[in-house]
Amino acid sequence: MIAKLLEMNDNLTDLDLTTSNLKATDCEKISTALAINSTLKVLKIGSRNMPISQESMNIDRAIAKALQNNSSLTDLRIQKLIMNNSVVDICEGLKFNKSLTSLYIREIMDMKDFGFEAFTEALKINPTLKHLDIGSYSIDTRAYASFREFLYNSFTSLTLRNCVRRHEEVQIIFERLNVHSTLKNFSLKGCDSLGLESLLLLSVVLTSNTMLRSLDVSEIKLEKSFAVCRALRHNSTLTKLAIDSSARTLDRNQHLQYYQELAEILRKNRSLRILDLTAVHIDTTIAAELFECLKFNDFIVDIRSNGDMARIHSPELAERLEENKQDFSKLK
Repeated sequence: MIAKLLEMNDNLTDLDLTTSNLKATDCEKISTALAINSTLKVLKIGSRNMPISQESMNIDRAIAKALQNNSSLTDLRIQKLIMNNSVVDICEGLKFNKSLTSLYIREIMDMKDFGFEAFTEALKINPTLKHLDIGSYSIDTRAYASFREFLYNSFTSLTLRNCVRRHEEVQIIFERLNVHSTLKNFSLKGCDSLGLESLLLLSVVLTSNTMLRSLDVSEIKLEKSFAVCRALRHNSTLTKLAIDSSARTLDRNQHLQYYQELAEILRKNRSLRILDLTAVHIDTTIAAELFECLKFNDFIVDIRSNGDMARIHSPELAERLEENKQDFSKLK
């Protein structure tokens, strides 16, 4: 049914199969149909709760084949790859694909050194992929050399979600960001197992890197991620910062201290435009603290909550942001 739709429909641009229980034969038919389809831009494929088997590997090979043959797909989102061999199959597809610009893989089970090697080799050949979002892989020490080479690809956007755990990995990232000439958006969202020492190392990057425009250290405890915020005193290029504003492990006084320090930082920083806070909503207390932060800042134009526009329970803060937005638009 889906394969027939892809063959016949010349208007479909976005196909979401995240809730479909696909089998290998289904994927093979869809793969064949994608070779003919010239309109689909976004394909989302769901998680497969099946054991590692020939069936699961056949599904991933079918996805790889679709990448090789399709010339319109720009955005591929996969919930889970079952094993490292599947990564290699997908990377083989990337070598021949000349349209994909964005790849999202939420979880990779059993990612080892040759998985990073496969990504590195594929991205050397692939001329179009610029945005890569990988989540929940497990890297062992034998993979560090491959991980280092992998980071030297020409991404403009890289997300390592819930996966960077060791200080040694951060050191490799730190080395790369210090010399990276293309990376503009970098995310370590959810990497809460990182220690303060690691985040302090990343904060040093912000004092020297002039290419980064967006940094996401959200879902990392505030007391650790704030080490990165402090580097904004010496950074003049970052325009978006995502941090965790919740006080899960802090008492009230400690939480207020962080906001007071944020106010001081925002007085000195003149590049930040968007502040993204990991919170369900901006309540009246947080809104009042943020209003204090913005008293001496004319540049913040947008405050968000988990990537969306925040529900701000403060007319004063909303008015202040609108004033900043209007002033900024006049400068354009």
